[in-house]
Amino acid sequence: MNNQGNVNYGIFLPLLNVYGDQKTIDCFTQEAMFDGWLKAESALARAEAEESIIPVEMAEKIEQAAHISSLDLKDFWEETRNVGYPIIPLVNRLAEVAGEAGKYVHWGATTQDIMDTGLILQIKSVLNRLEQLLTDLGNACATLCEQHAETIQAGRTHGQQAVPITFGFKVSVWLEEIQRHYLRLQEVKKRLLVGQLSGAAGTLATLGEKAPFVRKRYCNLLGLNEPQGPWHVARDIIVEFSNMEATISGTVQKIAKEIANLASTEIGEVFEF
Repeated sequence: MNNQGNVNYGIFLPLLNVYGDQKTIDCFTQEAMFDGWLKAESALARAEAEESIIPVEMAEKIEQAAHISSLDLKDFWEETRNVGYPIIPLVNRLAEVAGEAGKYVHWGATTQDIMDTGLILQIKSVLNRLEQLLTDLGNACATLCEQHAETIQAGRTHGQQAVPITFGFKVSVWLEEIQRHYLRLQEVKKRLLVGQLSGAAGTLATLGEKAPFVRKRYCNLLGLNEPQGPWHVARDIIVEFSNMEATISGTVQKIAKEIANLASTEIGEVFEF
């Protein structure tokens, strides 16, 4: 960690930049995390201003201040350890930069509203990248299916040669898995890309009768779906995302292992050219 509070992830994950997809890695940097939190605070202020809960000019000042480049992050994580939550030191710094508008920062929200919404914004970027990667992989497999529809190779069962198949036929099995993953991703998006704004106990009572309107506008500003209710303690959608990632990884690992086996010197049925 340097003097600005930035964590050098490469120290702890030395192979990340070797095997990871850089655009996906960028979605989970410290900067991306702060950016998600600040976008949530900014959207909250604007939504509340539109409902006349806070003055419009105060919301504008908060929006102008809500950028990571505006904040002094020195000792940020030490303060976080003291209080147990990162949003308190974040709000304190944002309020300081916002000046007279600082007293309206985080108005009516609770820590987890901002943390959960920020996380979903990060995951949204990941899903967009994952969708592109699945599309590219599917297109590559579809091309191989066409090119090698009549390329004969041995079919195998229990590691032994069986009846003849074609390489295109083999790749078509990979393609079907990838297509199913793509469809799963679309389904997961509907449930996962949901904002969080429910207040300390889930009722958002601090905003009174205007609470539903603020929450709807807050989510709209962030490009997220509105939740049916608070999900502070409902983590199944996060688990569903993790399960989908694991399932996709399993397919990709299987394909890579099969290619490695077929490319071995003793078999030599596939090769790079």
